[in-house]
Parts: sequence; C-alpha cells; structure tokens
Amino acid sequence: MHAGHPPTGAKLATVGPGTGLGGSTLSVVSGVAVAFASEPGHMGLTPATPLELALFQHLQPQYGEVYAELLVSGPGLQRLYQSLAAVRAVAAPALSPEEISTRALAGTCDLCVLTLNTFCGLLGSICGDFVLANGAYGGLFLAGGVLPRMQDFLRHSDFLQRFQHKGQMQRHLADVPVHIITSEIVGLLGAANAPL
Repeated sequence: MHAGHPPTGAKLATVGPGTGLGGSTLSVVSGVAVAFASEPGHMGLTPATPLELALFQHLQPQYGEVYAELLVSGPGLQRLYQSLAAVRAVAAPALSPEEISTRALAGTCDLCVLTLNTFCGLLGSICGDFVLANGAYGGLFLAGGVLPRMQDFLRHSDFLQRFQHKGQMQRHLADVPVHIITSEIVGLLGAANAPL
C-alpha cells in the first residue's frame, strides 16, 4: 500500500479491525523475534474533521469516552453508520457491517460510502498514533477480517494521509511502509511457526 523507507531492524506493528481492534508489535531482541500484544482498541480518539466532531458530540453522552474500538471494528462500522445517520438527520435502514461495506464498495448508498470513508480516516489516525506510541518505524501491517476485501477503497481513502499527518512526526511516518495482510489463515500460519 505504501513502500516507505524504513530503518534497518526497526520494530514492526500490526493493527487489525475485526470483532474488536487488536494490535501487536514485533521486535528483534538478541537475534530473536519477540511479539508484544497490546490493546489499541481502547486508545482514545480525537476528531479531525467537523463531521467527526459532530459525531463525537453525538456519541459522548451515550458512551462517556469515544475510544478506537467503538467505531473502528466490525460492530463499530455499524455503530458509525447509525451515528452518522443521526448526525446527518437521514433515514438509515438497519444494515449489518457486511451490508454496509458491500453497499459502500458498490457505491450504491451515499451514507454507506461516507461511513466507510470515515472508518478509513479514523483507522489511519489510530494507526499513526499506535506506531508513534510504540516507536514501530519498521512497518505497519494491517490485519483483521474487515480490510482485505476493501483494499482499493482503503488506498483511495484518507487512511494514509491521516496515518502520516502527525505534526512534526509526519516525516518519520512517511517513511513507514504500510502493508495489508490478505491471507485468510494468518492465525494458523503464526501458530504453525510458534515454538513449542
């Protein structure tokens, strides 16, 4: 998705929206690759557009804190769709996350397209924060069940701009490669290579 120019041997990061929003980092310690689990889904979110500000003002009374997984996950996509409909004061039929993404990718529903675009922008902001917080400048790998079928949409969204747009750290994030994991058995591949 983005080639970048990573420093040799730098830490790697993975973020994956699915039923939740998981993440981890991978470092080489004394020649051994060591993975560290984390919970990026519970990081706070900050609105970056007037629409996101209105969205957060709508959600905050209901949830107290607007955190990443609330909107950037499979269930979060549905919550995002319903909340955008409320903010825009438009009717929204009840749709599953799969139906929202299918209609967005087909371009048959303006609200679904707006939902998926907002999802991608928020994911970019979250990933930029996660990489910076962990110093994972070697590369970002996007995982999870939501992203593989929307690769082209993600590439043309605000994801990369939002990932890199972090003030004085923008130059560093522009060097971070970004990849989408497309394997459907990535968990099994990892388990097959884990030491016993």
